[in-house]
Amino acid sequence: MANEPDRPIGPARTSAPPYRAAMADGNNRPTMAPVPRPAGLDAFAGLWVAVVDGEVVAAEPSSHQLATALHRMDHRKRQRAVTEFVRPTGDAFIVGAG
Repeated sequence: MANEPDRPIGPARTSAPPYRAAMADGNNRPTMAPVPRPAGLDAFAGLWVAVVDGEVVAAEPSSHQLATALHRMDHRKRQRAVTEFVRPTGDAFIVGAG
């Protein structure tokens, strides 16, 4: 046994660990088509809105209030809703890092 090279104790690994195997494929999630911006969205400047099939179904001043409004909504409509914050046009904004 003194002539054997050092080996880890236990069965030999035949493939990469699951995390590394998934990372090797890169981003393997299907891509989604971008959602077009509804024409009347400028009327909701400064609000959080929920959009379903190009129609604004809920608009609230905070994301928490929007989530509460969505919770009260029909389940099928709620599942298809896309939420976003409508920035006021013309206002500058700063994105910080750190």
